[in-house]
Amino acid sequence: VLPRGASSDGDERIVVARGSGRLALRPGNWRSFDARGLPAGRYVVAAWARASDGRRLAGSAALECAAGKRTRVRLALAPAASVAGRVLDPAGKPCASVTLRLSSADSPCDEPAVTDGDGRFSFADVLPGDYLLEARPESLLVVAAKNGARCATAAPVAVHVLAGERRELVFRVGKE
Repeated sequence: VLPRGASSDGDERIVVARGSGRLALRPGNWRSFDARGLPAGRYVVAAWARASDGRRLAGSAALECAAGKRTRVRLALAPAASVAGRVLDPAGKPCASVTLRLSSADSPCDEPAVTDGDGRFSFADVLPGDYLLEARPESLLVVAAKNGARCATAAPVAVHVLAGERRELVFRVGKE
């Protein structure tokens, strides 16, 4: 992987993904990047940058790579979104240390978030699209133990995110 152009100031990034594989690039001039050696196939390319007014921008596009062929992709960047909120137990009390994942087939990013002592979580620089917010089962064991239950469950939540939107959610954990 050979990024072209001047050196990056560290505030922008490009991710090329297929399945669970991720390739992060840091371009210097935002006009082009070179990702040599990618196997033929379908990828999602996503990019993030900071606008001159300080806003975070994000965009993504599908990429079809053919063996031995050069492929161009154009990305339109729009204001990045965020998804934040709280995780609450059956009694309405905040749940700390719950690991959440915001995933989408159209986004190459699936970094987890962990709730703080007040049950708050946040995902920044989210691309517009449809996501599924879910708790990692192993992190719910702590919630279950605090509530005297065998286990705790949390149904995944479908989330639709628009460009520049700040979504606030309450994620509820039940007990079995």
